[in-house]
Amino acid sequence: MIKICPACGTENPENAPVCLNCLEDLSVVSPTSKEKEKSIKLLINGKELTIKSGDTLGRQAVGSEIFKDFPTVSRKHAKISFENEEWFIEDLNSTNGTYVNGEKIKEKRKIKTGDKINLSMSLEAKVIGQD
Repeated sequence: MIKICPACGTENPENAPVCLNCLEDLSVVSPTSKEKEKSIKLLINGKELTIKSGDTLGRQAVGSEIFKDFPTVSRKHAKISFENEEWFIEDLNSTNGTYVNGEKIKEKRKIKTGDKINLSMSLEAKVIGQD
């Protein structure tokens, strides 16, 4: 459990009387079990893209600034999710398919650091980390 400072957003121990960062009074702040939101990082054409669970990838979704120049990537191409402490990718009936390590996926597929993901065969992303 932690206390989140209403003034600066710092996470403090649940028994902290004041914020460790700005000394704001925390006596009226209730402890919470807020967990850090999980994310996974992809490297695409030299650019790092951070994805959160539930994000959709595509030309009109997360990563649109990278995918806009790739017409073979669908507007809503694939969905990334975090379930039971594991990451998954799922193709969203894209025109040109989603591939994990060179294999076209037909159903939700587990992914991990080091895996190569292709959104169509013209664009490759590499999983470079997880938070």
